Amino acid sequence: GIKRKEDPRKYHKFLTDRERLIGEELLRRGILKSGLSTAWLDELMKEWEKTYNQFVQIFSLDGITTKV
Repeated sequence: GIKRKEDPRKYHKFLTDRERLIGEELLRRGILKSGLSTAWLDELMKEWEKTYNQFVQIFSLDGITTKV
C-alpha cells in the first residue's frame, strides 16, 4: 500500500494557526469596541476548533494506507 505522511495543509490553502488566531483577536476587538456581545463568536470558534481537530486527526494519522 501507499503510506500517506504528507501534511494536508501543504496541499490546501488554509490559514496558519497564527494567522487564524490573529484574525479572531482582531474580529473580537472590533466587536467589543462596537459594544456588541462576542458570545456568538465564541460558539463559532468552538465549532471551528472541533471541526479543525477532526480534520487534522483524520489526515495526520501515520498508519493510513491506501489499497489499490
